Amino acid sequence: MIVTLKVPITGLGSRLKRLREKKGVTQQILAKQLKCTKSYISKVESEDLSADLSVKGLLSIVKSLGYFVPNSLKITSKEELIRFLDNLEKTHDQSREN
Repeated sequence: MIVTLKVPITGLGSRLKRLREKKGVTQQILAKQLKCTKSYISKVESEDLSADLSVKGLLSIVKSLGYFVPNSLKITSKEELIRFLDNLEKTHDQSREN
């Protein structure tokens, strides 16, 4: 269950960018999948947003990149979200090594 939680983008944008790049997806392609603008994706990744983002919104970006996000995932803080993103990246790197 993902609670409705807004988190500051600081520290998250660069992680999302690395995950996107590891999948070989451009900002343009991701924007098209999410039905938003490339400019918005750029602002998320550069952490240049004035408003906080919802965890649900951030995880929808992750899902659009093809990463698995379990329905039972419960994230209640920014720190938990950062750990989840870092674990995704680590898992992706380990699977590429094998």
